[in-house]
Amino acid sequence: MLERDDYCCQTPGCDVDQSEYHAHCGTELHIHHIRPRREFVDADGRYDAEAANALENLITLCTAHHRFWGQFAPLQPDIR
Repeated sequence: MLERDDYCCQTPGCDVDQSEYHAHCGTELHIHHIRPRREFVDADGRYDAEAANALENLITLCTAHHRFWGQFAPLQPDIR
């Protein structure tokens, strides 16, 4: 997934990449679930990790944008 996103935050206008982020924050970029993981729990409480972690449901973000997009899930940055 990081490779697909070229190891960069996918929010338009944010050019933070993995190496810059690691040097500044000491951690790797975040992996954001476009549809929140809670939406993958069925009526019996079973979590479908495979569906929740499908590549099309994941996007690379920096911390600031992860918090931002987390407030609006399942909306996501327009990366077309």
